Amino acid sequence: MTLQYVFASEEYNSYVGGDPIDQFGLFLDGSNIALLPDGVTRVGINTVNNCANPSFYINNAPDSSGSCPVTAPLAGVAFALDGLTTVLTASATLTAGVTHHLKVAVGDGFDRHLDSVVFLKAS
Repeated sequence: MTLQYVFASEEYNSYVGGDPIDQFGLFLDGSNIALLPDGVTRVGINTVNNCANPSFYINNAPDSSGSCPVTAPLAGVAFALDGLTTVLTASATLTAGVTHHLKVAVGDGFDRHLDSVVFLKAS
């Protein structure tokens, strides 16, 4: 099974390095499969940004305040989310004839004003 997704947040770039932070998980039978290609790093504003794993980060806001100065050019995506990941892939091997449970979780820590979202690719 493979799922392609993009995580995006209004907390980029001002709150990178802060705590709590927004993050994303795809839990298959209790294990998070939404990881960077290293198979270990979870997806969130502190793990994918201009300073940490920048090859997976797309800047969408001129604000460069916070602990990670932004040098990446603006993507110009027409939404209010300040940054997003590149298209990432979560994959797992399923066992035929066994019921599996998939949980999609977007952790929006601490505030009610700065949202985070996940876009899942159809098909």
